[in-house]
Amino acid sequence: SEQPPTPDPLTPREMQVLARRYAYLLFERYQLPFAFFDEPSHTDVRSLRFDSVDDLLRSEGIQVFLKAVEEKGSFLLPVD
Repeated sequence: SEQPPTPDPLTPREMQVLARRYAYLLFERYQLPFAFFDEPSHTDVRSLRFDSVDDLLRSEGIQVFLKAVEEKGSFLLPVD
C-alpha cells in the first residue's frame, strides 16, 4: 500500500494561527458546561455546587459526558 505524502512543515506563523483556532474551539466554542463548579476563590479552593446527585445528572455537560463515555462517542455539544 502506498504511503500518503508527508506534509510540508508549518511555519511558526501557521502554527500560531492553528493554535489560536484550536484554543478558541476548545475553550470557547465547544467547552462542556459544568455549571456545578464554583469558581476558585482568593484561597484557590474549588468546590462543587449541587443539592443532589439527581441535580448533577440532569446537567447538560454531564449528560454529554456520560453519553460520550457510554457510547464511545463525541464529547462535543450538539451544534444549534
